[in-house]
Amino acid sequence: MLATLIALTCLSSAAEAAFEGARYRRDAERHFTRGITAYGRDDLDVARASFRAVADMPANQRSGAALLMLSRTLIRLGDGFGSGPEAAAAYSAAVSASRELMKRAPNSRYTADARLLTGDAYHQLKRFYEAATEYARILDSTAPLAVQASAAERLAGIVRNRAITKGALDHFRLQLGDAR
Repeated sequence: MLATLIALTCLSSAAEAAFEGARYRRDAERHFTRGITAYGRDDLDVARASFRAVADMPANQRSGAALLMLSRTLIRLGDGFGSGPEAAAAYSAAVSASRELMKRAPNSRYTADARLLTGDAYHQLKRFYEAATEYARILDSTAPLAVQASAAERLAGIVRNRAITKGALDHFRLQLGDAR
């Protein structure tokens, strides 16, 4: 986890411009750094506000990473609430943040990670078919191997626990092929 945070903070601004027309913004960098620091300290309310501030700015060098980290932050917030309406709201907001990233930058290098987080949030919401769909989409893509492995493990857990119907399982088999 810490390695992921360090990697996100070390990315060059030019390489991180995931949105068309993205421009370097000093205030985006400042808010993003504040968010990463707060996330590392488990100060999730500050992290959420900082990442949301970056995402609400015009497209900039940190837009994609901020939406991804916003989704991660919201999932951690949901985990902290246990079960109940607060947790459900946090997980639903995590899905929205990930979907926003995928909509605004469908070819972003963060898309596979956003899809994994979407699946994780759906899983926490006990919406297992939607979670399995997200994991299968990762397996059916050119996502990095580590992300595919995580998706495969999570999908296997859903199947092992019989959280989806046989018909849904057959659908995923057709989509991915028997070998996967």
